[in-house]
Amino acid sequence: RKVVATEMSKSSVALARENVALNNVTNVRVAKLTAEDFVEVYEGTRKFQRLRDACIDIPPQHKQQPLIDTPLSLKVSVNEKSAAELQNEKVMTFDRLRTLFVDPPRAGLDETCRRLASQFERVVYVSCNPETLARDCKYLSRTHDLTRLAAFDQFPYTPHLEAGVVLEKKKITSIKC
Repeated sequence: RKVVATEMSKSSVALARENVALNNVTNVRVAKLTAEDFVEVYEGTRKFQRLRDACIDIPPQHKQQPLIDTPLSLKVSVNEKSAAELQNEKVMTFDRLRTLFVDPPRAGLDETCRRLASQFERVVYVSCNPETLARDCKYLSRTHDLTRLAAFDQFPYTPHLEAGVVLEKKKITSIKC
């Protein structure tokens, strides 16, 4: 398996890349991309030098109506490498993205991100807001089944709760007449 991680914060990208290198992880690439940028790459409507610089090749995944129509809020982490370090790496091609990991802000996923998530075989969703998580799971229940749920009380004695869910694409069964 291969992992491509995106994050809009340059410092978070740098830390993620450092973590990948320190742990000798060879199947992960990290790039500085916003959620909007990722959708454009996923649809094949735009290419970014930042991906080439990070030795990442993402061929267009889906040909359909464009997903971008509102601001996005997807998040994944990454890190900057020196030109010398990147020259020693092979370009990693991500020709079939199957799992999407999202950790959105309290507002949850916007419409564009929900539509993007509905195209993946598996969605791993971490949330700090149970209300927006429920809203987004309801939307995704048209295409996915909720298969796992966990709650984490990371802030004892406060009303805050972290939750994580795994959503799997629904299996299409044929109807015999």
